[in-house]
Amino acid sequence: MAPSGRRPAGRPRSVDRGADGPRRGRTIGSGHHAGVTIAGALRAGLAGLEGRDSPRLEAELLLAWAMGCSRAQLLARRDDELPAEVEERYREGLARRSRGEPIAYILGRREFMSLEFEVDRTVLIPRPETEILVEEALRRTDGRPVTLAEMGTGSGAVAVAVAHYGRGPVIHATDCCRSALALARRNASRHGVAGRVVFWRGDHLEPLLSAELQGRLTGVVANPPYVPTGDLRRLPRSVRDWEPTLALDGGPDGLRSYRILGRQAAALLAPGGWMGVEVGAGQAGAVTAILAAAGFDRLVSLSDLAGHRRAVFGELPE
Repeated sequence: MAPSGRRPAGRPRSVDRGADGPRRGRTIGSGHHAGVTIAGALRAGLAGLEGRDSPRLEAELLLAWAMGCSRAQLLARRDDELPAEVEERYREGLARRSRGEPIAYILGRREFMSLEFEVDRTVLIPRPETEILVEEALRRTDGRPVTLAEMGTGSGAVAVAVAHYGRGPVIHATDCCRSALALARRNASRHGVAGRVVFWRGDHLEPLLSAELQGRLTGVVANPPYVPTGDLRRLPRSVRDWEPTLALDGGPDGLRSYRILGRQAAALLAPGGWMGVEVGAGQAGAVTAILAAAGFDRLVSLSDLAGHRRAVFGELPE
């Protein structure tokens, strides 16, 4: 987890504020229903979201969500009037966003690796910086029919993306949250990889050790909790107050899960197998040392486009 992304956000499509001419409609919530237009609703939403990084984009996304259509369809219908029930749903979405709820939870979805995933408050919101983990895993598997594992799958974004783009791998994905696993299964089905992602409930990789998969895996990937407990209160409110603490809290030094994963992965991987983990700011050196102590060598750290070291990979000796 890290609030910043690897890629700059796409610039919202420009909209001519005067394109709807004299027909402006009433504003959201202004008395009786006299036919507020899409353009008028967007103006009202923009005013209500003032001060946010991308108020126009968020207003468009929330109104498209309320209408059940795409942003492109929304912007092509600026002069259409909103049904009362759509207006009410839009008002509800604006209110939730004004309270700080992440827009991904309001919409119930988030794009990751160009795939759309269902998300809710039981899972961490997938972020662009985690894509470096998937890209390297795909490079290492190279479409071969290998067996991999992922710890803490959450929405299933990493496992599903690797299965979708890798074509060949079978992935055993674990999570300790029953509702998160149900959501991840829906995402796997949505993207046609339910037959190649096997979900297990339990802590870290323990279910796979119990299933006697020792020495049979080619690779392990994980985006574990890595925020030091004392730093949780300093996270942005949109993260601290909304995303699951269990997916954020990495213990006193933020490294608790890496120590567990290093030992477990070393037992599960075949000789020459590899492991890759996302790391927090300034943690790459410490995580490299933890994996080396667990028996991994050929350790490398990977940086995002901003030059921040985001992932550490290592291999077991042949």
